[in-house]
Amino acid sequence: MKAEFDTRQLRLLEADIRRQEPRKLQAFRRVVRNAAGAMVVLWKENARDSAGKHGKRYPRTIGYDTYDGGLSAVVGPDATMPQGGMSFEYGSRNQPPHLDGNRAADDVERVFPKWVADAAELDL
Repeated sequence: MKAEFDTRQLRLLEADIRRQEPRKLQAFRRVVRNAAGAMVVLWKENARDSAGKHGKRYPRTIGYDTYDGGLSAVVGPDATMPQGGMSFEYGSRNQPPHLDGNRAADDVERVFPKWVADAAELDL
C-alpha cells in the first residue's frame, strides 16, 4: 500500500515563508541599526556633558559597526581617532569613569525588547 498526501498547501506555505523570511530579516536588521544609532546619539550626548573641554574630541569618535549580516552591532569610540579610547568610559589614572556608554546602553536596553517583538510580529 502506498501512502499519498496532498502537499500543495504545504508547498504554498513553504513558498510564502521563503518570500517573507528575507523581509523579516530586514526588519530585524533595521531594529539593530536603529538601536545602535540611538545608542550612538545618547552616548555622544552623555559624552558632551561629561567630557568637558579636556575631552572635546571624544564624542566625535563614537560610532557603530554591524556584523553577522546586520544582526549584531558593536558601539563605541573608534580607537584610531584622537581621544577614541575607552579611558573616558572606564576611567584612567587621570580621571574617573564617565560611564557615558553604559548609561546610553541602559536607555536603549529599556526599549530594545519591544522593538524586537514589534519586528517579529510585523505582518509582511
